[in-house]
Amino acid sequence: MCFYPGDFTYVCTTEVAGMIRNFSRMKEFGVKGVAISADSIYSHKVWAETSPAITAAL
Repeated sequence: MCFYPGDFTYVCTTEVAGMIRNFSRMKEFGVKGVAISADSIYSHKVWAETSPAITAAL
C-alpha cells in the first residue's frame, strides 16, 4: 500500500513508479498493490499520460 499526497510531486513519481517497476516481482509473493492519493481521477489521468517516470514504468 502506497499513500502519496498528490500526483505532480517528486515523491509521488518515484514511489508509484517504483511500485509499477517491481509489481511483477511483488506478485510472486502474493502481493496486491494499492495506491492512495487525495487527487482527483482527472489529475490521475493526466499524470499517467504525461509523467515520464510513470509512462516509462508502464
